[in-house]
Amino acid sequence: MNNEQKRLAFLNEAKKVNWTSDFKMVEKFLKPYILIDTPFKPQGIKIGQSKFGGKPDLPKNTDWPKYNNEPMVFIGQLNIRDFKKLDVENILPKAGIIYYFAYFKEPESKWGTEYDFIVDKEKYIVIYSENDTLITADFPKELPDAYHFNEQELVFDLMYSLPVRESLEIKNFNEEDEENLWDFNEQFGSGEGGQILGYCSPIQADVTWDWAFSDLGFDTYDLSESDLARIDSIRPEFINILQFSLENEVTGFKNIGISIGYFGIKRADLKNKRFDETILIFQDT
Repeated sequence: MNNEQKRLAFLNEAKKVNWTSDFKMVEKFLKPYILIDTPFKPQGIKIGQSKFGGKPDLPKNTDWPKYNNEPMVFIGQLNIRDFKKLDVENILPKAGIIYYFAYFKEPESKWGTEYDFIVDKEKYIVIYSENDTLITADFPKELPDAYHFNEQELVFDLMYSLPVRESLEIKNFNEEDEENLWDFNEQFGSGEGGQILGYCSPIQADVTWDWAFSDLGFDTYDLSESDLARIDSIRPEFINILQFSLENEVTGFKNIGISIGYFGIKRADLKNKRFDETILIFQDT
């Protein structure tokens, strides 16, 4: 099934729902995303290939990122060539590798470590590189063993979903159709799994609200009406460049916690490849 056939297949599924709204509006808000999954039969991970965990294949002369002279944790790398054909809206760069790092204290217990849901910008970094000269970096000796994650091979698929709860788009639907959206996304959304682009699957409030809150530098939720308006004004600008779950037993991410992590970037920054402007937030129950 090619990309267009897949889009039509999702449209046909959406048509089966008993919408009270005009279906043309429903179709307008159907958005593609790239599902991150694991292969049924792993083929082995080559240098530069997309993966969660393991050791990063960094561009030559790139140091392992640190926070306060302590090594960050390597979450994963996404080689855009592995899934660019699924980027049907042509949002991502044509090629390159995106590396995701974040700092966490040593685990305090079997439940993980303590961390903020709105993460300080100094405590994470997203690196983008088009350099094909890669060297697999060893774990720094200062990095706790609990964060020497196993590597996990990834595969990708094109999927579609509809607006999620508390999103700006959902305001276009009445209460009955909000329930229809929920049911559709329960079946076809990524849930608490991994994805790139599209509507994130939130555990709490809409993820774009948290990204905007962080981007504007607020340090309190005691916000004025003008503050809330500023947040809403930039929410549509954000693009999901990685949703991932810490509740991952293959990699060992559970040594950190059980939250869902979301990396977002403004569309203009993504277009200009300014990945240093990425925002990281977490949500859980």
